[in-house]
Amino acid sequence: MAAVVYPYPDLGRLWLRVALSAFAEYPNLDVIITDPAGNQVATLSVIEVREQEVAYTLHLRQAPQPAAIYQAHFLLTRGDVTLHRSTIDFPLAFVEPAS
Repeated sequence: MAAVVYPYPDLGRLWLRVALSAFAEYPNLDVIITDPAGNQVATLSVIEVREQEVAYTLHLRQAPQPAAIYQAHFLLTRGDVTLHRSTIDFPLAFVEPAS
């Protein structure tokens, strides 16, 4: 699994792009975004992801902290089995997404 987070220009929304490796059965995807203090500011749960490349927009539930380092926590599961777990740090700053 590979993922990248791009803040929108208003910094109150995030564009999340996720690429999954091929799978025989559809996995579930959970994402938690935390602020620098570790507070949950956005969450996403997708049951049975059916595409290998997906994109979602998440809305922050609190005022953004420009330039602060946020974290995106990813959990990929199938039933009770954890397939992948990772965390990426990203600055809350607008950058043009890579194509």
